[in-house]
Amino acid sequence: MSKYVNLVLLYTIFILDYLTKVCIKNHFKVYESKFICYFINFIYIKNYGIAFNYFEGNSQYFKYILFIINIIIIIYIIKKYPVFNKNIGYILVLGGSLGNLFDRLYYGYVIDFIDIHIKNYHFAIFNISDLSIFIGMIIFLNFKHNIY
Repeated sequence: MSKYVNLVLLYTIFILDYLTKVCIKNHFKVYESKFICYFINFIYIKNYGIAFNYFEGNSQYFKYILFIINIIIIIYIIKKYPVFNKNIGYILVLGGSLGNLFDRLYYGYVIDFIDIHIKNYHFAIFNISDLSIFIGMIIFLNFKHNIY
């Protein structure tokens, strides 16, 4: 994969995540849910914690701790695995991390909205950045640098 394709993918993930979150924020009230299909709803959630709203902190300091942790992870990925690395998994993780970091910086929380469910069993509500990070980690762990 060329470095330009990697950068386009990185920016595409960030922009898609940003646009979907803006759409949700502008057209939904917090906790408002809309049926999409038989196993997907969109619901506007403010996530003050980390992935899947774990470790949600009530203090203002916790928000800064999460922000610093997010910055450290992004710097680590960029230094250890440059954007021009051939493994697409890194690009997906980096793009998703940047999307959620932007939310924390701009809003003070991450906007989550995708609710996947089977009958009454609901998976944790997530966003495009979370999905990108999840898929990127699967690729990274399964192919261990040998994807291309």
